[in-house]
Amino acid sequence: MKNGLTNGLLLAVTSIVLFLVINAVNPPLNFNVLYSGLISMATYLFFMIRAGRQERKNYNNGLGFGEAFIPAFTTFAVATFIFNFFWYIMMKNNPHLVDLAIEGSAGIIDLAGKIFGFDTDEIAIELEEQASSEEIRASLTNFKVFLSNCFTSLFIPGMLYAIIAAFFSKKKVTN
Repeated sequence: MKNGLTNGLLLAVTSIVLFLVINAVNPPLNFNVLYSGLISMATYLFFMIRAGRQERKNYNNGLGFGEAFIPAFTTFAVATFIFNFFWYIMMKNNPHLVDLAIEGSAGIIDLAGKIFGFDTDEIAIELEEQASSEEIRASLTNFKVFLSNCFTSLFIPGMLYAIIAAFFSKKKVTN
């Protein structure tokens, strides 16, 4: 558990620093699904696998999948709540980030259209109309939405990342 907490704190700080550096250099990159998504996934997996491998040192006879899963998932949960709270504060205090988040959503839809081969023009028009809606803007700075996003992300992608990290952290049990 200690390894999960420690790595979760390190991951949260790393994620916040990455966000701030990217935000200082090129803010729209924080909302680019490919760029920020891949960097985020790699960073999360690195610290989650690290937590599992540190836990493995405590088990001389091997570390089972379930024992490796716990520190990996704890790392994800701690980092997610800390980073999402930071995100919530940033969105609440910087309306420009809300605009970038809405633009980033359009990028996700466009990418999905290219991957799955459907026309995104109508969706883009509707998204532009909704972008000016105060309801959409308010939802990005709503504390209940923040909490909902935290809990939802524990399952997807949290569980998936923890399964991957546990797979790379486990060690065959020797007798």
